[in-house]
Amino acid sequence: RRFGETERWPRVLAAALGPGYSVVEEALNGRTTILDDPFMNEYDCNGRTTLPAILHSQKPLDLVIIMLGTNDTKHHFNLLPSHVARGAATLARDVRRMGPSRGGSQT
Repeated sequence: RRFGETERWPRVLAAALGPGYSVVEEALNGRTTILDDPFMNEYDCNGRTTLPAILHSQKPLDLVIIMLGTNDTKHHFNLLPSHVARGAATLARDVRRMGPSRGGSQT
């Protein structure tokens, strides 16, 4: 089941930040960090292949929060937690490589 509008963490974060902040939610059921899921053939759910277009479509950005990895634990992937962490780290490196959007630092 997909969480309701007020239950999703980006909406909770936006409410906590208050006016003057914009939180963009880019959610897709089944999305993985860097994996192609053979059972999800209706659309591309590989986070790494879709990340560049997502980031460029939302520029300028001050901050990127990646909340992926849960779907990487599907039984048919048979991954260790360290493999899931490496997938998330790969996405973080990709974001850093693409550079800051508002002239900020890449730390």
